[in-house]
Amino acid sequence: MDRGRTLTRIEQATHESEILEALRDFVSDPANEHDARLAEQLAGPTEVATIAYELTRLRLKPETQEMVPEDLEAIFARASMRIAQILDRTGGWQAYRIRAAATPARAIDARDWVKNGNGPRKD
Repeated sequence: MDRGRTLTRIEQATHESEILEALRDFVSDPANEHDARLAEQLAGPTEVATIAYELTRLRLKPETQEMVPEDLEAIFARASMRIAQILDRTGGWQAYRIRAAATPARAIDARDWVKNGNGPRKD
């Protein structure tokens, strides 16, 4: 199971169990050279998000960067986001995408932010 096929399965999934199965197949495939024991830790959506977070955290630190293959981090990050999309029962995910597309990004002046009472507390 290569990276492209795994990402396709993740994108086409309609249930979190399909994503978990794709992840298990990806990490268990000897051709990918990942530790297959990782598949045993994939009990549910929470574990996917936790693993994605840890992989990203390790990739950001120079001393541990080489420990985490880029493809593993990318697969888990996308799987975590896709699970969030599927589990979003409020429609907020789609509403955010629609609102973000309609509202252009703007720069925020830190002075205005502080002036409006959002600065550090002075207790």
